[in-house]
Amino acid sequence: MRDLVKQNGKATLQGVTMLKEWTLNHPETGHLLVGQILMWSPSSRDAVIHGLNSHVSSKPGSGNIRTNENRIHVSPDFKDSDF
Repeated sequence: MRDLVKQNGKATLQGVTMLKEWTLNHPETGHLLVGQILMWSPSSRDAVIHGLNSHVSSKPGSGNIRTNENRIHVSPDFKDSDF
């Protein structure tokens, strides 16, 4: 007897951007598999809420202006022998 497992997930966030959508056939069953690669960041959320050209202040009425900036963090390159 074969067991059937269905998996899916969904989240609703403001500022989610789809980077890539892919499809492929399962190598054993031939069934179509579909997936998406999504990206979210606080900056993309703020751009959706406040617009691309507006600055968001940390507190209402304060003079502090936050810039919409993403920081990229790169991990060290590990070789197979490290594990």
